[in-house]
Amino acid sequence: MRVINVEYSQVHPVCGATLPPMTTQISQKTQTSHASHTSHTSDTPQEIKSKHHLRLKEGISVYRTPIGLRCGTARSSFAIPEKGYVRALEILSSSHGGEIDIAESCGMTSDEYRELVWHLEEHEFLETSPSILSVTTRFQSVAKHKRRDILPDAAFAQLQKRVAPELSHTRLLPGVHDSGTSIINARQNVRVEIYGSDRISSLLYGILLSSGVTHTHFALGTRSHDPLIIDTDLSAGFIRSTDVGQSYKQRMEDLGKELSLFPIERLESAQELDGEPPERYIKIQIGAMDPHLLAQWMSAKQEHIVISPPDGGKCVIGPLVQPGKTPCARCRNISIEEVVGSPSVTADKVLIGERSDHQEMPVFVAHYLAGLIASFILQHIDVSKSDLTGAYMAVDSLALSASSLIPISRNPACGCHWL
Repeated sequence: MRVINVEYSQVHPVCGATLPPMTTQISQKTQTSHASHTSHTSDTPQEIKSKHHLRLKEGISVYRTPIGLRCGTARSSFAIPEKGYVRALEILSSSHGGEIDIAESCGMTSDEYRELVWHLEEHEFLETSPSILSVTTRFQSVAKHKRRDILPDAAFAQLQKRVAPELSHTRLLPGVHDSGTSIINARQNVRVEIYGSDRISSLLYGILLSSGVTHTHFALGTRSHDPLIIDTDLSAGFIRSTDVGQSYKQRMEDLGKELSLFPIERLESAQELDGEPPERYIKIQIGAMDPHLLAQWMSAKQEHIVISPPDGGKCVIGPLVQPGKTPCARCRNISIEEVVGSPSVTADKVLIGERSDHQEMPVFVAHYLAGLIASFILQHIDVSKSDLTGAYMAVDSLALSASSLIPISRNPACGCHWL
C-alpha cells in the first residue's frame, strides 16, 4: 500500500478551518512486496519536522478550585500559581510557542518555567514529538500542496475532523508524546478477522473500521447459511430496512468503504492474506465455536478472542488468548464449571422441540457488547495489553451495570499448557 505521512493539525471550530502553513521534506523509498497478488510499489513519505517541538496537548485545562488553580484534566492534575503560569500555558498551546521566550514574556524565572515544563512532562501533558498522520496516496494532492490554509482535498479535511474524536482518547494513553496520531497509525498495521454475522458482529465491524482499524474483514464463508440480509439484522446500526434482501457480504463490504476512517483502496480477503502475514493478526469468534477451528488457532499460536452465544440474557466475553502464554477458552470453561456448579452459558445443552438455537440480542445489548468488545480490542492494539488477558467478562443483559472482569489462570486440566 502506498503511504504518505502528513503532519496533523487540530481543526478548531472557533477558528474555522484555517490551518497553519507547513513546510515539507519529501524522501523516496522503495519497498518490494513478496505477495503474488501485488506488484512493485514505491512509498512517498512526507514528514514535517521541527528543531524544537514542545506543545501543550489538546484537552488540557486550568481549573479554579477552592485551594487555587490546577492544570490538567479530571483524571490527573497539578497545582499552579496564578502568576504568569496561565499565560505560559496559553503560549505552549499555540503553534508558535517555540518562537517565543516564554519565561521572559510571562514574567517567570527560568527555574519556574523549567518546573512547569517538568510537571507537564511528568503528567504527559506535552507533545514532544511531531504529529504525523499516515494516509494513503488517495491524498497525494495534499502532500504536494505547500500550504494547508486552503485545502485542495475535501476528503482530507473530512478525515481531519473525523480523526479528532479518536485523538481525544489516544493522546491520553500512557507513553504517548504526540497528539495521538502514532497510535492511530499503528491501528492501520493490524488486521482483524471476524467470525460471526449477528448484530454484534455487524456493529463491531463498523466500529473497528471507523476507529482506524482499516484492515477489518469478515472470515471466508461468513453467512454462508443465510447469505441475504434479513429483518433481524436491523439494529439501529449501519444496516437499513432498504438493505433487506441484499447480499450480506457485499453490503458489508460496501458499508466498509463508507465507514472506514481511512480510505480503503482495495478490499483484502482472508485468503489473500494467508500468503503475507501482517504485523499483527487478531481473530474474533462471536457465537458458537467450531472446536476444530479453535484447535487450529491454538496449534498455530494465533491470537484470538471468543465471545459465547447468548443464553438466558447472559454472555461471556474473552479471554483474549495468546496460545502457550495465557489461559484459553477451555481454561475459562473449566473454571466456570468448577466455580458455578450450575448450568452456565458455556455448558452443553439439548434443545427442546424444534426451537432454533440462534438468538439475537436486544438492540441496546448488541450495541453495548459491540462497544465493549471494541474497547478491549483497541486497548490490546494501542498499548499491547488488554484487561481480557487472563480474564473474562460476564455480562447479564438484565443487570448490565453488574458486568465484571473475572480473572482466571491456565488450568492443569486443560491441554493448552503443553503448547
